[in-house]
Amino acid sequence: NGAWSKKLPLTGSPEEGSYRFKLTVKDPAKNENSTVYYYTVVDTTAPVLKITNPIAASGNTFAVINNVYPKIEGTITETTALKNIYYKFVKGEYDATTDKYNYTAPVVSSAADLASWNKAQKTANSGTDKPWNFYQTFKVKEAAGEGLPEGGYKLYVYADDEAGNYNKTAESCEYRVDLAAPVVNITKALDYVNASTNPENARTVKFEGTITETNGIKSFKVKRGETPVAVTRNGNTWSCQDTPSADGEYVYTFIAEDLAGNKNLSTFKTVIVDTTLPTVKDASKFIVPTAAQTEQKLFKFEGKEGSITDKGTDESAFSSGFAKIELDCSTVKTPASHTALITVLPNEKGEWSQTIEFSAYPDIFGTEEEPIQGIKYLSMNIYDKAGNASGWETYLEFVYDTAIPQLIVN
Repeated sequence: NGAWSKKLPLTGSPEEGSYRFKLTVKDPAKNENSTVYYYTVVDTTAPVLKITNPIAASGNTFAVINNVYPKIEGTITETTALKNIYYKFVKGEYDATTDKYNYTAPVVSSAADLASWNKAQKTANSGTDKPWNFYQTFKVKEAAGEGLPEGGYKLYVYADDEAGNYNKTAESCEYRVDLAAPVVNITKALDYVNASTNPENARTVKFEGTITETNGIKSFKVKRGETPVAVTRNGNTWSCQDTPSADGEYVYTFIAEDLAGNKNLSTFKTVIVDTTLPTVKDASKFIVPTAAQTEQKLFKFEGKEGSITDKGTDESAFSSGFAKIELDCSTVKTPASHTALITVLPNEKGEWSQTIEFSAYPDIFGTEEEPIQGIKYLSMNIYDKAGNASGWETYLEFVYDTAIPQLIVN
């Protein structure tokens, strides 16, 4: 009936590759047909897949991405005829105890199980290390929209060829979708740096803090203006110090980037560096009562513009501004200790005034019935906003005299 069959090759084992078979038919009369050629491919090797991007960074078991529609890329080795590349994302269940995601791998027992999977784009049907890629299309509907919401995912990839071979073990990679930037926390910092902040170097600015980030930190940088500041980081804790060359107001920027490429660019800290002590500039611009004026029950002590300075001898120097002046009054010029009887708040020009009611300080002025007459000394301690203090010094003396002169005739 013309039916026939024959196992090929005639001898040995078949090697993988493309074959051309020449078929010729002869009858008893030696008539011969035109030669028929038949082509076939022997392929028993499954495609070899590799995910190349994004992949886990060194030391990590997962890759971090900040795109709900990430582009996945890879290569494939298939020497004959590639058919399809299949992929599927599986959402993980977070385990707070281990701080990890658990995944249930899809079951693939034959190439037919891949029919419902998504198909990737491929750039060649066959070859060695041919590239392929796809944009994530596995969408999860949520109130915020569609795409991969933040969390853990595992990607499984298979490929089959025209011979029906497929990789029995899926190529896989774990991903963390991270859309949030790291949070930089400054736990220790000064608003002002003054001459007493750091005895070794009065201008040293120090910071300590932490970084809140669940999926890994790629880099952390600190800058003063555009000048980089060296940082010491141990995991999610950090510290740094900087020494500006001059007094001034400095803005520090703290930039943290996570493994997904999200950056925190909104953490700033302004620090005032002022190492110049405030002092009295011109004592003649203080106003104290004359002896005749002390006969009144109260008097207004004053400091005029130019009486004090926070710039030393250089009027062009930086100044953090005046904060307060502590006033003390004593019966001796250099008392063993001082007590701030009154605190006054000077304006930006250094001007201030304070009314003193003498009877409020009986230890110094006595009482109306028994006044303590004589020379008094007004001392002051001047503070700037950076916390520098001039130290107690006596600048003014005045006579407290409420006694009526008496004429005695002997």
